[in-house]
Amino acid sequence: MPTRATVIMTARLMILPVLVLLNGVSPKDLVPPSWMRMCKVNVSFPEPPTESRPRLNPYVASVNCHIKADDGDRWRLMDLRNFTFTNNINYHTDENNRTLHYKIEVTCENGANISLPWPMKVPGLLELEVRSCLLLDQFANYNDPLDPTIPNELRILDIRDSMWVVEAVNSIVNKSNVSLNITSAYDCGQDSTLVEYITRNVSSVLPELVAVVTEQEQTTPKSNEGESFLDLLRKSFKTKTGCHYKRLKVYDMSIAWLTPVNMFEFLVQNSDYPVLEVLNFSRIGMTDLPREFSQWRKFFPKLISLDLSHNNLSAIPLTDYPPGDNEAIAYFNLTYNNFTTVKMALIQSWARMTKVFVDIDKNPIHCDCELASFIGNLRNASTFTGNLAPYAYVRHLECATPEPLSGRQLHTLSVDDLSCLEYESHQAELIALGVTLSALVLMIVVIIRYKFEIRILLYTRLHVRLPCDADDLRHQKTYDAFVSYSNDDDAWVYENLACKSHNPGHGDKSQFRLCIHQRDFVPGKTIFDNIVDSIEASRHTIIVLSPSFMRSHWAMEELRQAYRQSLVEKTRHLIVLLLQKVRSK
Repeated sequence: MPTRATVIMTARLMILPVLVLLNGVSPKDLVPPSWMRMCKVNVSFPEPPTESRPRLNPYVASVNCHIKADDGDRWRLMDLRNFTFTNNINYHTDENNRTLHYKIEVTCENGANISLPWPMKVPGLLELEVRSCLLLDQFANYNDPLDPTIPNELRILDIRDSMWVVEAVNSIVNKSNVSLNITSAYDCGQDSTLVEYITRNVSSVLPELVAVVTEQEQTTPKSNEGESFLDLLRKSFKTKTGCHYKRLKVYDMSIAWLTPVNMFEFLVQNSDYPVLEVLNFSRIGMTDLPREFSQWRKFFPKLISLDLSHNNLSAIPLTDYPPGDNEAIAYFNLTYNNFTTVKMALIQSWARMTKVFVDIDKNPIHCDCELASFIGNLRNASTFTGNLAPYAYVRHLECATPEPLSGRQLHTLSVDDLSCLEYESHQAELIALGVTLSALVLMIVVIIRYKFEIRILLYTRLHVRLPCDADDLRHQKTYDAFVSYSNDDDAWVYENLACKSHNPGHGDKSQFRLCIHQRDFVPGKTIFDNIVDSIEASRHTIIVLSPSFMRSHWAMEELRQAYRQSLVEKTRHLIVLLLQKVRSK
C-alpha cells in the first residue's frame, strides 16, 4: 500500500510532466532558447519525501548568465516569464507549492544591457542578482494587466554596479496629476516576500547620456525626456502608496552618488519594516543625519546594524527610544566620516542610550586645545568601565591633525602636546595679521566699488591705461553674433540677416560672421551642447522674437543660455529683434 509521501510525490510529478527531468528533459528546457547562448543552467533535485517530511521540495534551477555587448540577442527577464506560461512550468501551482524555483545571476561586460522591467515577477523566481549592467525597460510593465495576477515570490534582489537607463516615463507622468497614478503592488514591488534588497552603486541616467547605444535604442531621444524624469521624481515623492516589508532583513542602498534630499522621508512614508535588521547607506555623500535615522527605533524596531560609513557626518543627534522586545544591540557604523573632535559629554550621552553602540573609528580627529579637558579621562583606563566600557576604543583613536601629532593615539597625549600655549605665544602676530588682512580686504572693496572712477583718474592724471580683459576675450570670439530664431522664421533670417551680412561688394570690413544653427552646428554633438558652444563663441546673441519663437522649446533654451552668458560676461550680450508682436501673458 503506497505511503502518503509516495502519493504526494506521484501527484506532483503528474501535474508538470515538463519538469520530469529524470525522464529526459534537460536543463536547457527550463529557460528560453534565447538565453542558452548566454546562460548556463544547473538543476538541483529535491530530496524524496519521507513519512516525517511528506512535502516534496521543489526543483531549483540555478541560472548563471554572462552578457557581452556584442551578443546578438538581448537578455530579457520577460522572456522567462512568457516561457513559463507557454511551457506550463509551475502550472496549477501557487507560491506555496511550486515544482520549480529559479535562482538567476546575471553579469555584464563592456556596457552590455539587459531588459529588467520592475517589479520583476516570474512564477517561481526566488533570487535575482545583477552585476555591472545597463538596465533597460524599468517602466515597461506599468499598467501591465498580467503583472498583478502573479504573486510575490522574490526573496533576494541584489543589483550592484549597474545603471538604470530612464526611458518611457512620459506615459506615467502624463497619466498622473499631483502624484503618480500607481498602485502599491507596482510601487513597492515584491515587498511582502523580499528578505534582502540590495541596490549598491546603482544610479539612473537619461538615454542621451549613455555612452553605449545599442541598435534597439534611439540615437536622438526626445527633448523633453529630462523634464519628464524630473516630473517623475517630484510626483513619486508625493505618492501615498504604502509598502509592507514584513520579511525584509537587509536593505542596502550604498554608493549612491545622487541622493534626493527627501529620500529618507519617502523611505518610511506609509511603510513599515517590522523585522529589518541591516541598513546600509554608506558612501552616499550624507552630511546630516536624517530624522528617520535619529529616531530609528520608531521606524525600524528590530534594527541591529546601521552602516553610515564613508560619508561626511560630523554629528549624530540620536533619540533614545525604548528598544521594546528587541534584545540586540544596535551598531552604528560611523567610521570614515568627518568627526574632528570628541568630548567626554558626547561619549557619556551615547553610553546612556539603551542597547546602542556608536563607532567613530578612522575619523579625522583634530588634536587641539579643545581636547585638553578630555586628556585626563583618556589617560586613565579606569574611566571606561561600566556602561562606558564599550567606548574604551576612543582612547586609541588617532590624531589626523595637526601634522606634528598625526598618528598619535589619544591616550598617549598630554596637555603639553597640544597647541594651546603655542596659540597664546603667537597672539601678537595673529593680531597684526588680522589688521593687515582687514586693511587689504577694505582696499579690495574700494577698488571694486570705484573701479571705473579709478581707471578714469589713472588715465587722465597719470596717462596710464589698464588692460581690459573683457575686450581681449571679445576679440577671441569666433562669431560676431549667434542668431536665435524659430524654424518658422528661417526665410526672413536668411533674406535679411544671413545674406546681407556677407556683402562682397564692401570689402571684408563690412562682413559680419553670423552663426546660423542650420548651417554652423557641429554634426555629432547634442543640440544642447551645440547651443552652449555657439553662444560662448559669439560676441552677441540676436533674438528674432516672434510668436513662433515663444512656442519653440529649443528657441527658449537658446534664450536662457544667452541670458546666462550675459550674466557670466557682464556685458550687453543680448540683441532682441521684434519680428512680430508677442502677446504678453
